[in-house]
Amino acid sequence: MSNNTRASIILGLALVFLLAGGIYLTARDVLVTRLSNLDQIAVNLSNRYVDRIDPEELKEAGIQGMLSILDPYSELLEAKAYTGLLEETSGEFQGLGIEIIVKDRLLTVVSTLEGTPAHRAGLLAGDKIIKIDGENAIGISSEEAVKKLRGEKGTKIRLTVSRPSSTIPLELTLNREVIEIKTVPYYGLIGKGIGYLRLKRFSENASLEVASAVKELNQSKLSGLILDLRGNPGGLLSQAIEVAGLFLDGKKLIMETRGQDVSQNQKFYSERKGILPDLPLAVLVDGGSASASEIVAGAIQDWDRGIIIGDTTFGKGMVQSVLELDDGLALKLTTAKYFTPSGRCLQKENG
Repeated sequence: MSNNTRASIILGLALVFLLAGGIYLTARDVLVTRLSNLDQIAVNLSNRYVDRIDPEELKEAGIQGMLSILDPYSELLEAKAYTGLLEETSGEFQGLGIEIIVKDRLLTVVSTLEGTPAHRAGLLAGDKIIKIDGENAIGISSEEAVKKLRGEKGTKIRLTVSRPSSTIPLELTLNREVIEIKTVPYYGLIGKGIGYLRLKRFSENASLEVASAVKELNQSKLSGLILDLRGNPGGLLSQAIEVAGLFLDGKKLIMETRGQDVSQNQKFYSERKGILPDLPLAVLVDGGSASASEIVAGAIQDWDRGIIIGDTTFGKGMVQSVLELDDGLALKLTTAKYFTPSGRCLQKENG
């Protein structure tokens, strides 16, 4: 190889590295520049706006502005709301027993927990809460809604609800109660050899409770099992994987996650030997079955392990990661989407 050729190759490689580095730096510099502009705008608003603006309110507005272009599940949680999120996967809390999201600026019911004030009042998946105690709730954040809906047991709350099937808003008065999170509220035999198991939520001991219930039911020599996931809004991803794995034999793909961050691109497999892997299985779902419920139903369906019976599920196929911040704050951020073993995305379009 001649000296001229070698020099040309070295120069070409150097240019490639410089260009690649320049592209990376340019992308990063764009964000830095935008953040610099944001700082300048905040300072001008604080110092020059006609009325004084509380710095905390300004910061909050900036954060909410950034979050507003994302999906309805990404939000900033204050300490109280973060504690509430943890309570929903273990223990108990005081409130109405309702799972909500903000969708198109409307406070939307995902599901209600059985035996709770919200369930007894007849709230349904898809209902829109448009007023809370007479105050407009359109445009409210999830965090604000949680603050208003939860409260000490025995206190009353008035909800004005818009229902797709009704032209007249519903006026409901509910009493807050202590909401106990029972993972498996009921299981038993509903016919000769037919077992029934109601799974209300994928909390931290879901798979253990389901396994225990199925083993107890099988003492009567089961010929079939009905797993009821209706109104189950989801819960812990780890428990969805384990519950699905209870009904699949051997190492089977349960679901896959994909996101911008490569660390979010993962495949999840069943890790244990299934219990009664050949037992005929039916899974009941409805519009209130979301997230972890859809993961389980999707795996059962894709592996032809059982039949799925019921209405179209909610369509929540997003993975949320909770990132702890300073001052007791936490960022609940959608970081990936769920996919079933066959590659179907669980997220509803425009959902």
